[in-house]
Amino acid sequence: ADGQPQHFEPYPSSESCGVGIMFKVAAGGDLEVDAILEGGPADRTGKLRQGDQLVRVDGRYVKGKPASQVAPKVLGPMGTIVELSFKREQGPAVVTVNVALVRETPRQGSQHAAPQPPGSARSSARSTPQAASSATMW
Repeated sequence: ADGQPQHFEPYPSSESCGVGIMFKVAAGGDLEVDAILEGGPADRTGKLRQGDQLVRVDGRYVKGKPASQVAPKVLGPMGTIVELSFKREQGPAVVTVNVALVRETPRQGSQHAAPQPPGSARSSARSTPQAASSATMW
């Protein structure tokens, strides 16, 4: 009630760990990478970029599904592996990026990194209140 935007809890319980990706809901309802937790599982692969759209979780098609249905598939017990598939538009081409990530809890003092396509200005994960209220870390 203090006028601050609502934030999702990064990891809903001590049993659920994530992969260090902050997702936002894109215009078409798809979940896309908004930022990546620096030093987290997703960041260490070096494969993901801001704007990548989540398509599959452990082989299950999740494109267009609400975040409330996708989050439980991405989150899981610490040390377990989740396989994610993303769609990335590169000019006229669309490529698929597959990553297998080990779930873990975030480290204290972790910073958000927002990978950008080459030639783009790097932006902070601390964006406008409107964007912050619609993004959630998994």
